[in-house]
Amino acid sequence: MPQYSCLELLGQRSGLSNAELARGTFVTRQSMNQVLRGLQDRGLVTRPATDAPGPGPGPAHPADPGRARRPGAGAGAGACPPG
Repeated sequence: MPQYSCLELLGQRSGLSNAELARGTFVTRQSMNQVLRGLQDRGLVTRPATDAPGPGPGPAHPADPGRARRPGAGAGAGACPPG
C-alpha cells in the first residue's frame, strides 16, 4: 500500500522529498527510502543522484510508467463507496 500512496502523492505533487513522502503515507523515512528504491528499480520513480545540498538523493518524480500504472488514481481513489 505505501507504493500506491507514494505514486499517488507524486502524481499530485511531483518533487516531494523522502521525508515529505513518508509523512504523507504514514511510514518512517527509512521505510519510504526502501519503497522509493523499489519503485526506482521498477522504473516507476526517478530521483536525481546526490547532487543537491544535504544528505541523500534529491526529490522524487514519477516516471512515465509510474503515471501509467495508476489507473483511476486521483479520481476518487480511496474515497468511501456510497451506501
